[in-house]
Amino acid sequence: MAISVWEPSIVCDIATRRLIERFDRIPAETIERCVRNVWVCALHTGARADARLLETLAQGLLEALPGYAETAEPLTGVLIEPPAEEPARPRGDGWAFA
Repeated sequence: MAISVWEPSIVCDIATRRLIERFDRIPAETIERCVRNVWVCALHTGARADARLLETLAQGLLEALPGYAETAEPLTGVLIEPPAEEPARPRGDGWAFA
């Protein structure tokens, strides 16, 4: 029996169940939302959204979540040092860039 790519409940449920077993530290609701988002993106780009594709793409996103790996640290943003030189003065013609 072929599973239609237009049936998110069937296709997404298969991928979600597999990922919930693998990612036990991530809430099931987060995994389900991730899989459904990947399904919508796949359809938007014209890709065949089967369970294997959804599982592969969602797995990559879930592995990138802060705190998933034991050594991962929460993302707090990148602090950029201000430039040492003075900022450029306004040109006087309304443009902010020189």
